[in-house]
Amino acid sequence: MEIAASNQRAKIQGRGTPTESLYTWFFPQWNALVRLARHPVFQFGMLLRLALVLLAVPKVQEKWFVPFLLDFLRQPSLDPWTTFLSIGGDSMSFPYGPVMYLLHLPGVALGGLIDQQFGLHFFALLGFGLTILLLDLELLLSLEQILGASDEEILRFYWLSPIVLYVCYWHGQTDMVPVLLLMISLRLLQRLHPITAGVVLGLAVSAKLSMVLPAPFLAIYLWRSKRLAGLLPRFMIPAVLTAALLQGPYLLFSPGVKVMVLGSPEIQKIYQLSIKFSDKLQVYVLPFTYLLLLYAAWRIGRMSFDLLFSFLGASFFLVLLLTPASIGWFLWAVPFLVAHQLGGGLSASLPVFAFSLAMIGFHIGQSTGSMVRLAGIDLTAQMPMTAHLQSLWLTAMVAIGGALATRMFRTGVQQNDYFRLSRKPVAIGIAGDSGSGKDTLAAALAGVFGASAVANISGDDYHSWDRHAPMWRALTHLNPQANNLMAFSNDVLALMEGKSIVCRHYDHSSGRFTKRHSVAHNDVILVSGLHTLYISSLLSKFDVRLFLAMDEELRRYFKLRRDVNERGHPEAKVLESLDHRYPDAERYIHPQSKAADLVFTLEPVNREDLTRPERPDDIRLRLCVNLRRGLYYEKLIRILVSLCGLHVDMSIGEENSGVELRIEGDLQPEDLEVAAGQLVPHLEELMALDARWESGMIGLMQLITLVEVAEALRARGNG
Repeated sequence: MEIAASNQRAKIQGRGTPTESLYTWFFPQWNALVRLARHPVFQFGMLLRLALVLLAVPKVQEKWFVPFLLDFLRQPSLDPWTTFLSIGGDSMSFPYGPVMYLLHLPGVALGGLIDQQFGLHFFALLGFGLTILLLDLELLLSLEQILGASDEEILRFYWLSPIVLYVCYWHGQTDMVPVLLLMISLRLLQRLHPITAGVVLGLAVSAKLSMVLPAPFLAIYLWRSKRLAGLLPRFMIPAVLTAALLQGPYLLFSPGVKVMVLGSPEIQKIYQLSIKFSDKLQVYVLPFTYLLLLYAAWRIGRMSFDLLFSFLGASFFLVLLLTPASIGWFLWAVPFLVAHQLGGGLSASLPVFAFSLAMIGFHIGQSTGSMVRLAGIDLTAQMPMTAHLQSLWLTAMVAIGGALATRMFRTGVQQNDYFRLSRKPVAIGIAGDSGSGKDTLAAALAGVFGASAVANISGDDYHSWDRHAPMWRALTHLNPQANNLMAFSNDVLALMEGKSIVCRHYDHSSGRFTKRHSVAHNDVILVSGLHTLYISSLLSKFDVRLFLAMDEELRRYFKLRRDVNERGHPEAKVLESLDHRYPDAERYIHPQSKAADLVFTLEPVNREDLTRPERPDDIRLRLCVNLRRGLYYEKLIRILVSLCGLHVDMSIGEENSGVELRIEGDLQPEDLEVAAGQLVPHLEELMALDARWESGMIGLMQLITLVEVAEALRARGNG
C-alpha cells in the first residue's frame, strides 16, 4: 500500500492555513463531489444508502439513540446524560461523548420538529440517518484524498463496502463520527498542520473514548522521526486540551456519563477476554496485546506516514479480533482495508470480501437489525443459532481476519520502502580527488536530509599525521599508506550497524587534529573521502556510491582558490602539491570510479572563464553524469528538459558502462523541489521539513543522488 504523497514545495503551496485545511475537510470540494456523482458505482451506492435510510429502521436508533436526543430537545440540559437517566431512560441509550451528541443533534432536531407538527414518528429517525449519510460521504471524499486513490478504486472498495452498509445503515451504529475525525486528523498531520490535527483528534476522543487508542501510535510516529519530532508537542497538547475541555468535566462530575459512558458494556469488553493467572488474578488480553503492539511500533523506529497508516491498520485489526468487539468497532478497520486493497488485485480484495461476509453473518446471529418500513417486516430480532454454530462462525471469522491481518502487515509494513530504511540507515559513499567537491556535495546532501538526521564522516579525519609531520615528504595524502583506512572502515561499519563512534577531526585551517569527539549513528550516513570506494569491504555496504571526477583544469582552478583563500596556503606550494600528487591520483583515486553507481564530472562550458579568477561565481558549468544502474534516466531527462528547462544530451556507454548525460542550463532551488516531487515523491519522509536545495549543478547532484537513493531502497527490498 502506498499513500499518495506530494513533494514538499507543492505541499507547502497547496495546504493553505490550518483553518482553510479544516474547512476543506468538513465541506468537501464541490468539483470532487460532482465528478464522483457521475460514476455509475457512486449512483448505485447512493441509491442503496437512500433506500436503507428511508426504509430501514435500525433498532438501536429507534430504541436508544434518537429517544435520547429527543429528550434533550424536550428538556434542554447541560448534562443530558444525567437528565435522561433521572426520568427513567435506558442507560444503554447513548454511551458516547458530547461531540457525537452535538453532530447528530441538528438532524434529529429538525426531524423532530416536523414529526411534532404532523404527529409522525419518521423524520427524527430520518434526520439521524441522513446525518450518517452526510458523514459517510465526507469519509469517502476524505479517503480519496488521504489514500490518493482513483475514483474507481475508492468507490469499489469503500462506497460498496458491505461492512459500511451493514454497520451504519442496517444495524444503525454511529462509529462513522470518530472514524471520520480520526482520518481528518491523520490527513491534517500528513499535511503538516499539527495543531489543527491535534484538535480534531481531541474531537474524535470526545466523540468516542476508544479513539484514544491511536494517540500513542501517533506520538511514536512524531517522536521517532527526526524531521517531525518538533511537531509532537504542537500536536499532543491541543489533542489533550481539546479532549479534556470537552469530555473532562462530564467524566469527572456527571453521574449520567459515569453510568452511560464509563459503565457501558463496550468499556467492560476490555476485560472480558482474559487468561487466568492465579485464583485471584487474570491477564487481560486486550491491554496486553495493545502494549505489545505499541512496543512493536516503537521498535520499528523511524516511520513514514505510509508506514504509520499500515501499522495502525494491522494493529487495530488484530485488536478487533482479540476482543469480543462490538459491531461498530469493525468500521474502524474499513479505511485500512480500503488502503490494503489499493493496487492489490483480487488477492487483496477476496480476503477482505470474505472477512466482510463472515463478520456480517456472525453479527446477524449476535446483534439486532432493522424493521422495514412500509412492508412492516421486523428483522430486528437476532437470527437463532446454537452456541456451537455461533462459535464455529466466530472461529471462521477470526481465522479469515487473522490471515488478512497477517497479509496487511506483510504487504503494508514489511514491504514498505521506509520500513526497509528503518531497519538500516541509508549509507552514501562519496569518493574523488582532492578539490573535486566531496565535502561540498556532502554538505549539500546534509541540507536536504537535515543536519539532525545525518552522521557525516570524512576521510580527512583519518590521515595518519598532521600537516607538519615530516612523513609527508615521502608520501602524499592520496596514498592509502598515509591514512588509517582500517580505523576509517571500522568506524563507517559501526555507524551503519547503529553504533556510535569516537573520532578526531582534521582542522584544515591549522593542519592539526582536534580532540576526539562522539559521532552518533543516524538515519543517513554520509561518508566522503579520498579512499571511500577504495576499501573493498565497504563497497557492498553503501546503498549509493558516488565518484566526483571534476575536469582537471577546473579542479586545479577551484583547489587553488580554496587552498589559498580559505586555508591560507602559498600559491606556489599548492601548485607544487598538485603536480606531486597527480601520479598517486592516477594510481589510487581515479580507479575508484569503476566501483561507483554515479560518476559526476563538472566541466566548464567555456574554458576562457578559467582565465578570469576575479569572477569565479560566473563560471558556467556543465554536469556530466554516468548512470551505472539508472533505469530511470528517461524520466529524469524528461523532467529536466520539460520542468527545469535544461539542455540534456544522452549517449549509451560502451561495455555496459551505463548511460552518459551531459546537462547544461540554469537551475534554481524551486525547480529542484518540483522535480524531486515528480521523481522521488515518497522520499519526502526522509527529507528535512526545511530541506535546503542548492542552485546550479550542485543542486542537480542533490536531485540525482536522491533518485539513486530511492532506487537503492527498492533494490534493498528485492535483495
